[in-house]
Formats: sequence, C-alpha cells, structure tokens
Amino acid sequence: MVPRLGYSSLIAAKGHILSYLTGYYASVRPHQHNGGLSPNAKELNYQKT
Repeated sequence: MVPRLGYSSLIAAKGHILSYLTGYYASVRPHQHNGGLSPNAKELNYQKT
C-alpha cells in the first residue's frame, strides 16, 4: 500500500492511511473476529440490538 517512492510529505502519508482505514479496512474488509463482517457492519448489527 505504500507508494514505491514513498510519500511526498507527512500530510500525504496521513491522508492516505486515514483513507485506507476508513474506506477499506473498516467498511469493506471482513474480519474473522467479527464473524466475517467488516467493523462497520458489526457496529451496525450491535446498534440494532
């Protein structure tokens, strides 16, 4: 996920990492601990109960 030549600045790195965490990791990527659900989906199921 890190660009071949690195990031041009700390701000660019932080922006890319935040985008990854909120866009893919928490929204899309299934987690075994959550029964195959993404963290956001698990949170929604928790709030419904």
